[in-house]
Amino acid sequence: MLPSYPLGLDIGKVIGTVVCTIKDPKLEGMKLLLLQPTDHRYEPAGAPFVALDGIGCGRGEYVFYETSREAPFAYPDVQPPVDAAIVGILDSVHDGITGMTKHS
Repeated sequence: MLPSYPLGLDIGKVIGTVVCTIKDPKLEGMKLLLLQPTDHRYEPAGAPFVALDGIGCGRGEYVFYETSREAPFAYPDVQPPVDAAIVGILDSVHDGITGMTKHS
C-alpha cells in the first residue's frame, strides 16, 4: 500500500518517463511517467511506480494521484487500463497540521 498524505492526498514526485513501443490502444497518445511516492515531508516513501499522465507533468514536479480501481476514473472518456493516474500538479501546499509548506 502506498503512503497517504495526512490530508488524504497521495503525493509523488515525477522522476522519469516510460517509453513503450507496444501498448493497449486506449493508451495511444498518452504519456506514462515514473513517480516516486512521498510522505507528508516530501521524502521518498515506497518504491517508484508508473502512472498515466493526461495533464502534462514534467520531471521534478510534485503531483497528486489516484491508484487502484479509481485510477481509470481520472479519464472517464477513455477508461484506460491503468493502476495509477496523475490527477493534478501541486503548486504549493501548507497543511496546517505539520506546518510543512512546499512549492514545486
